[in-house]
Amino acid sequence: MKNILVKNSYRHYSDKINKNENEQFKIYPDQIDKKNELDTEIRNAINTEFFDMLRQEKFGEHDQNIVEEYVKNYLKTKRYFFVDKKDEEAFIYQIVNDIFGFGVIQKYILDPSIQEIFVEGRKGIFYEQNGARYKSPLTFKSETAIRSVISKILAPINRKADESTPIVDARLPDGSRVAITLPPVALNGPTINIRKFKEDKFILEDYVKLGSMTEQMKQFLQLSVQAGLNILIAGGTGSGKTTLLNALCNEIPYSNDNDGKGMERIITIEDSAELKIPQPFVASWETKSKNAEGYGEVDSSSLLKHALRNAPDRIILGEMRDKVAFDVLQAVNTGHDGTMSTIHCENAKGAISRFADLVASSGILTPIEAAKQFGDSFHLIVFTEKYFDKDDNRFYRKVTQITYVAGSGASGASKLNLNIKEHDKIDPNKVFLQDLYVFNKIRKKFICKGFFPRELENKLLEKGLHYPESLFKVVK
Repeated sequence: MKNILVKNSYRHYSDKINKNENEQFKIYPDQIDKKNELDTEIRNAINTEFFDMLRQEKFGEHDQNIVEEYVKNYLKTKRYFFVDKKDEEAFIYQIVNDIFGFGVIQKYILDPSIQEIFVEGRKGIFYEQNGARYKSPLTFKSETAIRSVISKILAPINRKADESTPIVDARLPDGSRVAITLPPVALNGPTINIRKFKEDKFILEDYVKLGSMTEQMKQFLQLSVQAGLNILIAGGTGSGKTTLLNALCNEIPYSNDNDGKGMERIITIEDSAELKIPQPFVASWETKSKNAEGYGEVDSSSLLKHALRNAPDRIILGEMRDKVAFDVLQAVNTGHDGTMSTIHCENAKGAISRFADLVASSGILTPIEAAKQFGDSFHLIVFTEKYFDKDDNRFYRKVTQITYVAGSGASGASKLNLNIKEHDKIDPNKVFLQDLYVFNKIRKKFICKGFFPRELENKLLEKGLHYPESLFKVVK
């Protein structure tokens, strides 16, 4: 009897020990510290097991599958058991993507419904999806993890970010724009802003389908591009300037025939190559930053001057940021019609002031002189805007203004059919503008102003084109 009691007591004690051991290896979703310890343990094992492979510059899908299988087997061998299967999948996913991808933000980079990703240091991760913004439940484990992702982003383009270079612009392999800011400039830790690049390029018809412009506006822009008008696309940050520029470039006429008829030589100049133009006769150029020794820089101004020696029919400049605006003005004034570019500003009228300031930075013209020359050189300002609709609680991008640049002084005033008396003094430097189409945010409606730009019609006639009267008919 005594032996039976001893055996039962031992069995009970043994079961208790096994139960405690099993509990020790269980991983619950809320056990963050335990998962972090296991994460470190597995990463150390991976670094030892795959030391040579991880030193490669590039990885294939096969490499990723091997490591993923290794992590799964490691958990089984060590008897680790995740109570929640989805928690286990997320745990493995994060380790693998930290090694081969961009960590916890990899899933957002791969999601086509997400337009923008914001890593705000210690404050967490945010993203914009279908026009609305959300805070992600995912977080980076540490500042070191964020810096690791930054290193992966910059490695392929041979750039670095550190305390001496805390602000860096880059791009992902798919063309998405990346802006990186590090301490001491970034007070809450490293920040990363990724503006996604759409593989499916927008065409003007897409703008109409999405309600970002009307059919009238689309046809007007198509004819204006085909006629070779000089167009400046203006807007704020993230308003879709480059996307619209790409859509307009797709309207440049071309022929696939080998006889060369109708074939225009186009040169594009960008800081980060994003334009995808279908025309066959295109030279795509990209600026180059200084190397580690401070040499080798090729800026947009140098490329534009070089472009003029390459017999271009059209010059497309990604964005005017500095004194390159003066070179654009020179190109337009020397007969390079069809020039298009983008500029950062708050409205169509402000585009001229912004342009004039950039030109003046060259030290050759004053802002007043630059504005006057702009008025006599460019034909249209197309303003695109990203704005927040309180009723829908989401962001929209729309072409909110298409403005005709009539010119400066008396000549510009006369093109607008203004009733100006002879004794009225007209400022010869004043640039006259006329809105052709605007978007009314209160009424949420596009409005055609009903003005027919006769000067532009004459330019179209030179190319065998014309604006139908219906494009300027006011629709009530």
